Amino acid sequence: MRPAHPVQRVTSTSKVRRKRVARSHAGARPAESLARCDEHARRFANGTLVQEREVLAIDALMRLGRRPETEARASRFRASFPRSGHLRRIEALLAP
Repeated sequence: MRPAHPVQRVTSTSKVRRKRVARSHAGARPAESLARCDEHARRFANGTLVQEREVLAIDALMRLGRRPETEARASRFRASFPRSGHLRRIEALLAP
């Protein structure tokens, strides 16, 4: 039996795959991770992995030493997701 929505399924798989790649590059290649997060944001602006993508982007910005951008993106995250389970991670990233 075929899935009812094969296109949607492929899109979800693509989103997860892109997130995994970005996560794998976050530590060693933060510029590439940030580029992948930005590409993900363009393709899936309101996707199910928005919060995870933003945490990866904030982490990458911090690793690149781009503190003002990191803080601005973290501030937008807090405003958009005030009850997120990811807030602790973001606060840890911003800690001096």
